[in-house]
Amino acid sequence: MCRLLVGIGESFTPYLFSNFTSSPEIQEFFSMILECTNYPGYYPLEQEISPIPLNFWYLITECCLDAHDNINQEALGPIWSLLQNLVFIYLFMNISF
Repeated sequence: MCRLLVGIGESFTPYLFSNFTSSPEIQEFFSMILECTNYPGYYPLEQEISPIPLNFWYLITECCLDAHDNINQEALGPIWSLLQNLVFIYLFMNISF
């Protein structure tokens, strides 16, 4: 399921990013990928799910940085908040890349 969500996310990253604040469905989609990132277990024995969304989050971060000069900073607030949650997940999980 995680691979499917991430595949969709990677294919439609600019669309998802540009419509994040206006669509509750897209916000829920991001939450589901965030849950994949926060999948419990210890790498590599118990889980291999958490690393799957890394490229998706990289693409979203690139969209944020590209849009930084062109978009009102208040519009980026919700996505930055989501990325902040992502940082906390990676800080507190037992995974090495």
